[in-house]
Amino acid sequence: MDAATPPVVRVLVVTSNKRSRTNIRGFLMEFVPGVQVSLAANYEEVQQYLEHGRPDLITMGGNFLNGAGVKCKSGPLFVTQLRQAGVECSIIMVTDDQQTASEGLKNGASAWCKGTGISFLDEFRATLTRLGFVTGE
Repeated sequence: MDAATPPVVRVLVVTSNKRSRTNIRGFLMEFVPGVQVSLAANYEEVQQYLEHGRPDLITMGGNFLNGAGVKCKSGPLFVTQLRQAGVECSIIMVTDDQQTASEGLKNGASAWCKGTGISFLDEFRATLTRLGFVTGE
């Protein structure tokens, strides 16, 4: 690999909200050099992804909905299951619910970003920087 070529960073974006998956994917492609983004809407899709490789970073929502729009799994429980499955990468919880974020952090998430608001992009980029996925300009 050429010295100027950034290393590949594998990121798995996990949220049941299609719009959020698409937006976060776009932000990652803008902020993280060499990023390869995969998308998952539920735990089953995450399991399928993990059968073929391990991500360097996972971003996930606070709650997951089934096809009928009913909450079927909490983000903190998801974090616990990932850690119990041996997933050691950084995990960023993206949620507006501080209690959900706190539980996620206790269960092994690496960081938390509020999922909405005018400051989301700055906060998300700062979190990526703090975790070492974005370097100085």
